[in-house]
Amino acid sequence: MREPLMEIARRHPEYGYRRTTSELVDQGFAVNHKVVQRLHQHWHLSVLRKVRPPKPNPIGKLLKDDALYKNLEGASREMESLLLDIKLHPSRYRRILSKKEIPYEEPAEDQKN
Repeated sequence: MREPLMEIARRHPEYGYRRTTSELVDQGFAVNHKVVQRLHQHWHLSVLRKVRPPKPNPIGKLLKDDALYKNLEGASREMESLLLDIKLHPSRYRRILSKKEIPYEEPAEDQKN
């Protein structure tokens, strides 16, 4: 039993115990998959797995792409100015659905800090 099992493992290192069991049954051996699994473990016939390439990292992409970085930086600046305006003029944002229009006033430099 050892010789055919080792031969299958040598020819097909990607086979696990289930496919090896199928091969042994095709060759005429009356074996159970549990027996083949134990023999695989005992003789250290581990399956060779394919190494997958790493998935792209979005943070790495952000660091390498200057246009995307500048776009994100501009959006964060606009968000900061919006938050500052909400803090300085909260009444303007409570009445968003009203018909009355409130003109925008640029915050002073001392209010930004």
